[in-house]
Amino acid sequence: MNQSIYPDYYEQFACLMGSCRLNCCRENWDIPLMKEEYEAIRAAARKNKGELADLIGMALAKEGSPAGAYAHIRHGKDGACPLCTTEGLCRLHAACGAEVLGSVCRTFPRSHVMWNGRHRQACSAGCQATIELLKNREAPIAFVKGDFVADGWAMNRGTYSLPEKMLADRPMLRRLEQLQEDMAAVLQQRQLSMSARMGQLADGLYRLDKAEKEGQSDAQFAVANPPETFAGDLRDALAAVTLFTTVFYQLGSTQEQDFIRTVWDNCGVRFQQGKMGAELRLDQTCYEECAAKREALWAQNAPNLWEHLMVNQLFQDRLPFGDGSTTVWENTLYFCAVYAILRFLAAGAAQSGWPATEDALVRGLRKYTHSTQLMARTVEQLKRRGMDTPQGLAALLAL
Repeated sequence: MNQSIYPDYYEQFACLMGSCRLNCCRENWDIPLMKEEYEAIRAAARKNKGELADLIGMALAKEGSPAGAYAHIRHGKDGACPLCTTEGLCRLHAACGAEVLGSVCRTFPRSHVMWNGRHRQACSAGCQATIELLKNREAPIAFVKGDFVADGWAMNRGTYSLPEKMLADRPMLRRLEQLQEDMAAVLQQRQLSMSARMGQLADGLYRLDKAEKEGQSDAQFAVANPPETFAGDLRDALAAVTLFTTVFYQLGSTQEQDFIRTVWDNCGVRFQQGKMGAELRLDQTCYEECAAKREALWAQNAPNLWEHLMVNQLFQDRLPFGDGSTTVWENTLYFCAVYAILRFLAAGAAQSGWPATEDALVRGLRKYTHSTQLMARTVEQLKRRGMDTPQGLAALLAL
């Protein structure tokens, strides 16, 4: 089976390498390796005596590897891969070629999933190069069905493969491509605001979730409600997003923590010591001023980027199913939360200009789409705060 589906910009992707402001080789990531990848890098060390061999020895480890990995490349104390030069280039790649690299290093931000007999290839927007591709386009994103794109992944291996048993137990999973085309069409209604489009998406998925739970595996995705003016208590939404980014802060590197503190300061978020411990203080006027700067900056630099980001995200995250183990509505809640978080981060960065705003998006998308710890905690917070219905999400989507 060599058929694939991918966003129409996919084949245009090219890594920025050393010119990337947020080089992924310096992101505190422990890169997983399969056994044959580990052995290939070890063989390279044996052939290349001296500094490269010493650095490979520092980089490779088996203890503490991510789940499912044979080994990993561990980052140094500064968060960078030991094989990364000060210019942001890979010493191993330069000395031995791309074929020696592990599949993650060869392909990020591209992913490759097997779903219902077809390859799915996508680019994460947690990458400056992907943001650049999406920022400058006017046409809506379309999904191409064609031959597998040779991009560094072996055709029989990728980041995920949907188990056949899951398809048998949950037949709606077979309809992912059709459902995503319908969802993308909702997000691409440019006569509506993005908050209205996201609200319609949430409404349709809320009812699709209910239909699936009632055993209606052939239920269609459809938007019944007319466009609404989204309202609600913005302070509640702002408090929720602040708590989401607190988790980001707790799990983040020093650079990520500095970034979140800057966003909080700019958006009027303060944590103060109170009688019961740390208390949250929100300045809604301050946030609204930042949001106005964000809107002006986006109108000038990337008027269609919110749409492209969310269409790309629904494809990459396989909304409404995720990995097939979580419900349609849980995945929808997280998708809406990520949208609101990105809006908040972009507002906090807007006064520093467009490059800083791009960097805010990259940081947010890297954390919220590549962390296995954030989804469950974020969805739990939404439910606890009464934001677990399309109506409850209104204020969040209006941020």
